[in-house]
Amino acid sequence: MTKFCDRDTAVGQWKTNINNIKEIVVEYVYMDILLTGVWPAVFKRLLEYCVRKNKEVLIFGDTNSWSTLWGSREMNKRGEALED
Repeated sequence: MTKFCDRDTAVGQWKTNINNIKEIVVEYVYMDILLTGVWPAVFKRLLEYCVRKNKEVLIFGDTNSWSTLWGSREMNKRGEALED
């Protein structure tokens, strides 16, 4: 899983005994406000990997996204994208 880590992301595997879920991929991502794209490349690659492998994912992060949906007074492009 280290191929999905960089200075702004960390990933691990949580082995569980929850019903039919043997493992959950846990991802922390920091999305720099100066990042021009919405999704960091390594984060996007991890999500694509998890979809291909049918893995459950739990995401934590500092997204620097603003949306009235979660109480911000203003919206930004990343906030709009994360709402979807």
